[in-house]
Amino acid sequence: MLIAIIVLFTAIRAEAQPGDLYLTHFKPDHRVSDNQNLSIAQDRYGTMYFANRKGILRFDGQNWNTIPSVSSVQVLKKHPVQQKIYVGLRDGFGYLNTDEFGVEGYVSLSDSLETEEILQIEFLNGNVYFLSANSLFVVNAFSGELIHTSSFIEEQAIDFLFPIDNQMIVNTENGAFYQWTDSGFVHNDIVLPDSSQLYFTRKNMDGKVFVGNLQNKLYSFDGKSFQHIPLKSQEYLDEFGLTDAISLPDQSVALSTETGGIMIVDPIGGETLYHINLQSGLPDNEVLAFDKDKSGDMWIAHEHGLTKVNLHLPFEVYSNYYGLEGLLQCVGTYSDNLYVGSSMGLYYLDEIRDYDEIEEIVRVKRVKRINEDTTEKEEEAKEEKKSFWEWLFGKSENNTDKEQIQEETWREKRNRKRAERKQKRELKKLEETQNGSKPIGLPQSSAISQKLSTKKQAPKSKVYYVDVKKKRLELKSVTYLYKKVENIKGKVRQLVQAPNNETIVVTSHGIYSVNEEKEATKILKDNTMEASLYKNLLFAVTMDGQLKLLRKEKKKEKKKTTTYWKDITSELYANAPADFTVKHILVDKKANLWLSNDDAIARYDINILDLTSPEITLDINNPYGDDIQLLEYQQKIYMTGPNGYYYFDQDSSAIVMDSVLTKQVGFTGIVQHQPGIFWNFNGQDWSPITDIKFPNYSFHLLKTVPNIRKIFIDNDKSLWVISQNDLHKVEDLPSNEIPKIFALHVSAVKNSNGERMSLYDLVLQPEHNSIQFDIAAPGVYHGSVEYQYRLNKGKWSDWQKDNTISFSMLSSGKYTLEMQARNSFEEIIGEKTISFKVGLPYWKEPWFYACEIAFFSILLLLSFRLSRSYQVNRVISRLLTYLTLILCFSFIETVAQQYIAMQPHPVYDFLIEVCLAMLIFPIEKLMTKFILTKQHQKAVTTSDTELSPEITPAKTATS
Repeated sequence: MLIAIIVLFTAIRAEAQPGDLYLTHFKPDHRVSDNQNLSIAQDRYGTMYFANRKGILRFDGQNWNTIPSVSSVQVLKKHPVQQKIYVGLRDGFGYLNTDEFGVEGYVSLSDSLETEEILQIEFLNGNVYFLSANSLFVVNAFSGELIHTSSFIEEQAIDFLFPIDNQMIVNTENGAFYQWTDSGFVHNDIVLPDSSQLYFTRKNMDGKVFVGNLQNKLYSFDGKSFQHIPLKSQEYLDEFGLTDAISLPDQSVALSTETGGIMIVDPIGGETLYHINLQSGLPDNEVLAFDKDKSGDMWIAHEHGLTKVNLHLPFEVYSNYYGLEGLLQCVGTYSDNLYVGSSMGLYYLDEIRDYDEIEEIVRVKRVKRINEDTTEKEEEAKEEKKSFWEWLFGKSENNTDKEQIQEETWREKRNRKRAERKQKRELKKLEETQNGSKPIGLPQSSAISQKLSTKKQAPKSKVYYVDVKKKRLELKSVTYLYKKVENIKGKVRQLVQAPNNETIVVTSHGIYSVNEEKEATKILKDNTMEASLYKNLLFAVTMDGQLKLLRKEKKKEKKKTTTYWKDITSELYANAPADFTVKHILVDKKANLWLSNDDAIARYDINILDLTSPEITLDINNPYGDDIQLLEYQQKIYMTGPNGYYYFDQDSSAIVMDSVLTKQVGFTGIVQHQPGIFWNFNGQDWSPITDIKFPNYSFHLLKTVPNIRKIFIDNDKSLWVISQNDLHKVEDLPSNEIPKIFALHVSAVKNSNGERMSLYDLVLQPEHNSIQFDIAAPGVYHGSVEYQYRLNKGKWSDWQKDNTISFSMLSSGKYTLEMQARNSFEEIIGEKTISFKVGLPYWKEPWFYACEIAFFSILLLLSFRLSRSYQVNRVISRLLTYLTLILCFSFIETVAQQYIAMQPHPVYDFLIEVCLAMLIFPIEKLMTKFILTKQHQKAVTTSDTELSPEITPAKTATS
């Protein structure tokens, strides 16, 4: 019994207050789709596709668009090998194909066929099976060739098909099962339990098939037999209708219903783990379609759009329970109770347990007392002999029966055993006396034996067992709802934990004390902004800037000591009224009381309790009236101020700006203050400034929560976030539990005119030297995806959420673009490299320079020819030589740029031009000298020939 109680208590305690799963809602633009999505699929990159009435709705993590189809889309499914998305339409079927420009389109496989609405798509052994209302089409997945088509099996229409154990099983409308083979259909001996009829089939993660029937029962089929999966929430399924089932990575099973949302259950124990419905934040309980993505998260289609269930995010939502009203302000967990303060009061989360009354048969031991004057046989005979009335009504006709039949308790059993043992001892002594064996020290007398013989013997009893009906309570369900703490009025601004399970509640109507029984007592009537507890003293700041002080006192009432809060504010101003208007208070570890307002801070000795004479008063230059909040951090008093964080320097007794901390956290002026913590927001991330030691939280994950208003850490170091009017509890998530299935890819490349370019062999024309890359990381773990890039091994860009990368006015040359993506944990989870080239203008192309060289080479040769004649001006010849050399060097430079990767730079270009110019002069000088030498030789030869015509050529050469 004790062990059972311990186990039950442990089980109850193990059922901690669970929050709802974190949901993300999507509502695509009605111009590209409507809200009728009937099927869901995901490609290898993680892009989500939805079967929509207007086409195939596509979502890459940031952008929505629709792929046109010839009719409304009914079914989508990805091939496990090809990674293609196959499509079933209202009057045809096909697949999605991506061209070289990254544009996806629908390709039909049924143009020559008469088809009806496609209901199901399955894959097996390289074939694709398309099932319509009256026909089955088998298509080769690699050639697209139609292999087989059939309408009926033994005059029975095909209802379902599913692959298992390398065979395709077909179920007909009369409930019969067949196996499809190359030669046709072969009858199978599979029979559903209770001769029920199939309603859906879905392959699960262990290779088996989930099967649901029209009776809303769930089965697991291994190819031979059906195994029923009993669920404790079967009544829920019977009421709302079971429509589909998918297995999740944690071995749980998600069940969809017609009008009751989604249930996540444990298939082993049958317990319901989560309900995803209107109460938990789902916009609609009618589920049109649902499926899981590669990370294990769920997508749900309903009439209001789409919802993603983030199973891997360490978030639980606690604001969906009934009873919570008003705008959320603060949260705290004290004495295992969750308190939430809102603009309407204080609420606590209560547990409601629902029990079933179970009647069962229990075998009970009973004892019947037998009368001394009646023999045992007579009693048995009397018991066997029953009158007519006793046989008819189960009672004795005579109610004067004095039999005592009762259930023997452990105490009665102990007393009976003791009496029996005592009787045996006395009888043994009596026998020894009668046999003449006298015990030592006892006289042999008949008085003793007479006494023993006359001693009253214990009555005889008969033990037997009967079956008794007993009732017990069995826990049926556990639900939670918020209950309001009575007698608390106004807007709750702060919760402070006090000793002895007391909670101090700061409101716009005053301060209340709440005990463990949720009873509230008002201890201050003034409109209070904040409070700080130090031992038995409670400091409070009122709306008009006055400081109030309460002290915990004891009093005796009817021999019982009780405690209460006494207002001792008058002791603070014993000498004179204070002229310091208070906005924030802080009690440090050295028992100093710090007060601040928009213009100054002041320090007081808390042991003196005299606010008329501060120890230190320092003015603050605060022209914009920034909120000066106080924090004890690293043994210093820090405060928020204009443009950063400041601290009080003890040595100089001055306020000094901490530029290192300000730069480190990225101060933007957005700070949430909780006693002991500054929560700083730098525009992207939230980070705490505190001495409190946290678990290994990834605070970068907070960027996934939109519109955070307040952040709190409770006494259990749990992180609570209020966003808009939602309350989230954030648990630490180890990095090894983060899904790593991720692919960063380039979805489109566009030129300066916005035209798509080929994703392969990218070459830009010089007149269109601007380019834009659209990148996507749709398969990333849910959260804010950020990107960075660098060009030609340059400096990495800053992280950005924009998924477009643009470059303009690129000079001619080759480029290599590297891209990276990271998740909310700041982990690099995707990389991509792409190369492209910006072409040269035609006047810089090698062929153009070659033409120029050919042209000016002809001119150079012409200058050689003409230079032989003294009639040609030498200036023209040298000019032609210069032009030819310049063009030659330009040609060499252009060709070299094709093989030498160098970032264009004006200084480098200038130095190259200078070097080339310096080379032109000596080369031109050599060529001029060569030309003049040739001219001189020709002139000498001509003059010698004219003067000595008789000289032979051999002699001339010798001379």
